[in-house]
Amino acid sequence: LVGVKLVPNNREFMAWARDGQRLLVAGGGDNCVRILPPLNLTLDEAQDAIRRFEAACEDARAKLAAT
Repeated sequence: LVGVKLVPNNREFMAWARDGQRLLVAGGGDNCVRILPPLNLTLDEAQDAIRRFEAACEDARAKLAAT
């Protein structure tokens, strides 16, 4: 379990991650998301999830900068 504190509202970020990167993250308070990988996660799956999470963060930065 990994918790990541965010600047935007977690519901916005969860929608951006889901819609833009096909990545599911769980909410954890107003501005925190939880990443819950399975115990049998492979290295390739972990690297893919990290790549998608980083891309979701870049998407969120771009959307916040545009507002």
